[in-house]
Amino acid sequence: MLEDVSKDERAPVSRIRLQRQWIVLWLLAALLVLTACAREATPTPTATPAPVSAYPNAHLLVETSWLQANLDAPGMRLLDVRSPDRYAAGHLPDALNLPLSRISVNQPFPNELPPVSQIETALAELGIGDDTVKVVLYDENRGMVAARVFWTLEYFGLRDKVAILNGGFPKWQQENRPITQAVPEVTPAQFTARPEGRLLITGDALLGNLGKPGFTVMDTRSLAEYVGQDLRGNMKGGHVPGAVNVNWEDTMTPGDAGVWKPAGELAAMFVGKGLTQNDTVAVYCQTGVRAAHGYFTLRLMGFDKVTNYDGSMAEWNNRTDTPVETEPVAKVR
Repeated sequence: MLEDVSKDERAPVSRIRLQRQWIVLWLLAALLVLTACAREATPTPTATPAPVSAYPNAHLLVETSWLQANLDAPGMRLLDVRSPDRYAAGHLPDALNLPLSRISVNQPFPNELPPVSQIETALAELGIGDDTVKVVLYDENRGMVAARVFWTLEYFGLRDKVAILNGGFPKWQQENRPITQAVPEVTPAQFTARPEGRLLITGDALLGNLGKPGFTVMDTRSLAEYVGQDLRGNMKGGHVPGAVNVNWEDTMTPGDAGVWKPAGELAAMFVGKGLTQNDTVAVYCQTGVRAAHGYFTLRLMGFDKVTNYDGSMAEWNNRTDTPVETEPVAKVR
């Protein structure tokens, strides 16, 4: 029994315990040294979180460096939406031409959406099918026409498959990237249009929703048009009651090679106008082209419930039953 063991007999047991403790300490120390060495020898991979200033839907906008590196990516189509003569004079490698006139009609108003059969034929001939992974668009006017084509393609079923080249042809050219006159061969595909009605709003629907909670309106025209000084040949001037003015040009940097302003600036601009992602935002201009630029910019900034008034002021300001205002609206009411 323990109480019968002498002091001398207990000594070896104590030494053994002490030795075991030292062995454990040495092992722990060695393990710490090995871990430290491993950390020095192998850099710890660091996650790269999206910067605060990143666009919420950054996949909708591609840069020139990315595009040049991915021109041959499987399932991708590159479309030059400039006029045929501008395309023929020189375009990006592998780009096919899709002018806006090919996927729009001018009845009853300019630049209206085309019939389903027209869009299906146009895209199929360009090799864009139901299995196309990504379509990249570019123009030479800070994305204005590209944005209209972007909205058209999203409306007909390619939502989140379409992107715009930031800076377009002018930026690509300024950076001395390759330009060609060769027209690539393409195998026709099968494209099935699936119109997404919520991306389009009619004049009657806009009129019926004015003033309703959760419904806001954004005018992408110039200030002169917005306040009724520039009628653009319309019967009356001014803007849709309650609409805030965000001129499409104000969302871009200056110059032919202008790019979209940083996300922080765009966010502050929209917040300052009272626009929130919780609301449905109806955008308009004169014929729905600049409005499509506003549509794209809102989509880029994470707004999901955005709809384009295709008839825009070409319709609204030539109707007798539609109200207008000429006083600026500071924020969405």
